[in-house]
Formats: sequence, structure tokens, C-alpha cells
Amino acid sequence: MVANVSHDLRTPLTSMQGYLETMLRKSDQLSRSDRRKYLEVAVRQSRRVSHLARDLFELAKLKCEKVQPNFERFSVQELVQDVVQKFELSANSRRVRITARFLETVPLVHADIGMIERVLTGCATSPAVQGGEG
Repeated sequence: MVANVSHDLRTPLTSMQGYLETMLRKSDQLSRSDRRKYLEVAVRQSRRVSHLARDLFELAKLKCEKVQPNFERFSVQELVQDVVQKFELSANSRRVRITARFLETVPLVHADIGMIERVLTGCATSPAVQGGEG
């Protein structure tokens, strides 16, 4: 497992490092579009590393059985609006519009707000939602 995780982390880190080093060394020789492309690849790879680290952390917590829900009452409507706002800028840059619609009265829920947010955020960042990007 450690070998797989090491490989899964090393691949995007190597890619990101290569593009950033190229930008650093040859920035004045690259066209504006190439610089943008290199930065986009580096950002995409850094997101991939972030997702891998988060997944690894969650797996470690599950293996240690330290995941205990922290139940509280909250507005799922407000949580969804927060998640929408979190991804709005990224969506707009891809010419995608994110909206959330609710009935006029949505009752409070009793759940672990952090776990629900991770589910909503995970759905929003999955490769299927991002058009196949990781």
C-alpha cells in the first residue's frame, strides 16, 4: 500500500515540479499561452495531490476507527450554498454555472456537517463532474 501511495503521489508531484521549473527557468522564452498552459497543468496536479492526501488521511482515520460522527442540527440549505460558493469561481472559469434551488422551507437536519460537506465537496471534485480531469 505504501508503494502504491508513494507512486500515486510522486507522479503528479514530478509533473508539477517539471512544469514549475520550466516556468522558472524559461518564463521569458515561453509564449503567454504556454505559460498559462504550464500553470494550469501545475494547478491541476496540485489538486490531484491534495485529493490523494485527503483520501489517505480519511483512510488512515478509518483504519484507526477514529471517525465518529459529530451530530448537530444545521441548515442543509446553507451548507449547500456554502459549497456552491466554494466552487463558483472555478466553475465560472470553465464557463459553467452552478445554482442550488430549494423549496421555500427546508427543515434543519441532525447530522455531521463536516461529513456531509465532504460528500458534497467530493461529488463536486470528482473526475466525472470535472469532465474527466483528476
